[in-house]
Amino acid sequence: MESKPGVGHTILVVDDEVPLRQAVAFILGQRGYTVLEAADGYQAIEMVKEHGRAVEVVLLDVMMPRLDGLGTLKALREIRPELQVIATSGVNHDSRVEALRRLGVQTFLLKPYRNHNSV
Repeated sequence: MESKPGVGHTILVVDDEVPLRQAVAFILGQRGYTVLEAADGYQAIEMVKEHGRAVEVVLLDVMMPRLDGLGTLKALREIRPELQVIATSGVNHDSRVEALRRLGVQTFLLKPYRNHNSV
């Protein structure tokens, strides 16, 4: 029996676009990940506080109302400096990407995502 790559790992998907967030959560869940969802930065902060070290990776939208990705990331760094964060956006904002990199984001995904069948 083939093991799914995400079994035993938890990802927090943070995006204000409900259909996109749900689609990403579904795809990651199909690959075995435990997926938590947050509609905005404030909710993401609360989920990281609530779930602690169980959250291993945050997939964080850069452009969100209320609290954007940069503000969310700053708050997450205060809670868990080592937390792995992947930033996402539909637009490549060079200044925002650079600010995110300074805060330790190493991966930036441009929307729309592509679902590849490879691992």
